[in-house]
Amino acid sequence: MNIFLQKHVLIIALVVGTLLNLINQGDAILSGDKLSYMKISLTYCVPYVVASMSSWLTLRSVRLRSERLMREELSVTNSNKQRGWDAG
Repeated sequence: MNIFLQKHVLIIALVVGTLLNLINQGDAILSGDKLSYMKISLTYCVPYVVASMSSWLTLRSVRLRSERLMREELSVTNSNKQRGWDAG
């Protein structure tokens, strides 16, 4: 994954992780009770993994679609050349 996507994935993980931590442990934070640091760290890991996988799957899908379209275009071009319909 490139640096641009890593930066955005980290930002998403920080924002979503913070919101989830406030929802899940807000009462403990406000009352000063003991916090579960394992839960806090996992709450940041989950959106990081989800955003990373989503980015990877989207990029993969775009690449595969682009490759398929290029193969189809090449096939049509070759077919037209065989028929003598070459425009060039």
